[in-house]
Amino acid sequence: MAETTAAVAKRRNRTSYRGITELAKGRRRKAVLKKLNYFTKHRAHLGYDRLRQDKLPIGSGAIESPFRRVVNLRLKSAATFWKEATAEAMLVLRA
Repeated sequence: MAETTAAVAKRRNRTSYRGITELAKGRRRKAVLKKLNYFTKHRAHLGYDRLRQDKLPIGSGAIESPFRRVVNLRLKSAATFWKEATAEAMLVLRA
């Protein structure tokens, strides 16, 4: 009987998890396993497969770049000085 796609994916995930745990040796083992357990536990929340399937951007560059531009244009213009409170208020207006 042929395996379902979900069964194949689950088996592949177990195999890669086992492979990583075998590679995590020495001083960094505890840290590597902690991170691996976090990503394994929260895999459903990450949803990268779905984003890739829908051809949506995964990186944060699409958000960070325009924001950085707005900050530079609004807050860093020539001869402009800001107090922390008023600069934050300006950023909140833009958000």
